[in-house]
Amino acid sequence: MERRGILKSKKAEGVFGMSFSMIFSILLIVFFFAAAFVAIKFFLGFQRQASVGLFLDDLQGDIDKAWNSPSSSFVFENTLPSGIKYACFVNLTKESTSKTSLEKEVYEYVKFSGTSYQTNFVLWPIEKAGDLAFKSLKHVQLPSSNPYCIEVKDGKVEIKIDKTFEKSVPSVS
Repeated sequence: MERRGILKSKKAEGVFGMSFSMIFSILLIVFFFAAAFVAIKFFLGFQRQASVGLFLDDLQGDIDKAWNSPSSSFVFENTLPSGIKYACFVNLTKESTSKTSLEKEVYEYVKFSGTSYQTNFVLWPIEKAGDLAFKSLKHVQLPSSNPYCIEVKDGKVEIKIDKTFEKSVPSVS
């Protein structure tokens, strides 16, 4: 009788020789790992967007400080998430005066992407900056070079902001 019970339970284990509870446990472990990877990816993306948003807020804040002062000259230094290679100032109301293929690519992309003509700042490449890649900065005089791209080195960017008594709006370079 005892042998029959053992044979019956072995038969219920199926082809792989594992019980249903063992298979269910493995499936749960796989599910938890997949959910953990999705959550980590989400939070890393959220961190990237938050970092870009803080950068843009800080840049606009420093431009506003210069705009509100009679005269000012300083370098705005800040960090950007990895993968962002350039911070570009673009004037869509003027033709491109770009000299490099990168600047031509940035200008054409921004011009034909359907963004507003008020957009004057772009983080490049767009895919790495996410939804906040385009920005319309206020109170800023754009450089004569159009677009004007500043390289991001080791995640850090430096933008010179100048305002003199003669100018009513700060310029960037």
